[in-house]
Amino acid sequence: MQSIKHFIAIYAHMDISNGDATVLIVRDARKFSCEQAGLFHTLSGGGKECGIYISAAMPIENTYACLADAKIDTSRAIFIDVKNGGKPRGMECAEFISVSSPEDLTGISIALSKAYSAAKGRKIGYICLDSFFDITAPHERRMVEKFARYMVNEIRKKASRGAIVVIGKTMPADVNTICTVADKVIEV
Repeated sequence: MQSIKHFIAIYAHMDISNGDATVLIVRDARKFSCEQAGLFHTLSGGGKECGIYISAAMPIENTYACLADAKIDTSRAIFIDVKNGGKPRGMECAEFISVSSPEDLTGISIALSKAYSAAKGRKIGYICLDSFFDITAPHERRMVEKFARYMVNEIRKKASRGAIVVIGKTMPADVNTICTVADKVIEV
């Protein structure tokens, strides 16, 4: 297994530009647990920026463990957990918000509003949704399109930059929607 530093280096050289809503297509779901740290490190400026991380790819305990193993500062991050795992013991973050279910798109939207309030006027450097498919899979195409546009617009309006991650070897037709509304698509 490749080191977390390797994945930090990969994301550090990616063009996740200011103002862009970037879709990252990760083909190997098994690698994403390590890649997650690299993505977070890149978006958060090494943990120096305030931002919002929506954890949907895996339970928040796993996400936090990955970030802690990479020694990445999470104290300025606002985490939204959609797997309803509860805040892990010892987790340092600016705010922790739980959503009852990954399929609750309205709940995720409300959680984002709470996260903006929790930022208390600080500039939001990034918004990251670490698995678009995990939260949109059970929904009909019209709802997926609406949520895709919503996420991209939130990144454009509220953050300096953002990433929406799509994990999997084959992409369902609904994922094409997020790729068409995003500013950029990068395959990892």
